[in-house]
Amino acid sequence: MIIGFKTEFPNQLPTNFPVKIMASLPRQCWARQGDNTGPILYEKEVIAYLTNGFAPKKHTVRKASFDRNALPRWNKTRKIEFATGVRTSDYQVFAYAQCTGRQVVRMCLPKGKKMIQVYVDGRKVNTLTFAKNDGFDDYLQFHEWFMPIIIQENDGEYVADLIHWTNFSY
Repeated sequence: MIIGFKTEFPNQLPTNFPVKIMASLPRQCWARQGDNTGPILYEKEVIAYLTNGFAPKKHTVRKASFDRNALPRWNKTRKIEFATGVRTSDYQVFAYAQCTGRQVVRMCLPKGKKMIQVYVDGRKVNTLTFAKNDGFDDYLQFHEWFMPIIIQENDGEYVADLIHWTNFSY
């Protein structure tokens, strides 16, 4: 199943999500250019990223499908194609992996608080740690990305699937 990733934040700065995801995967999962025989996409960037000790992206948040009578969309049998430019002429797969698990994430901004609180499978987790594991460089990037989504929800609470492709979980 395809998971699309944006290459830019709303402020036009690069997300570097492809590089951060590839840094979390073994080299054999990295995609090649063209008909999969060309050079590895983002190879130099991933090596530089890892050399500099930056944290890889270990999971992604996706709107949950809440049909209680159906199997969850994301489970350990799903293969993942990581891509940018989904549904455009710029579509490009940059890595492949297997879904290793799914958890439920809930994000909210409690009354009187200024920081988003994150709960995974009902347990509160450190928001900055969660943000870094989700590929954000700092809390501000995380806040600017998710606050509009949280505010849009009827009860000010965003519930979603947390999709894993590494052995990490909360």
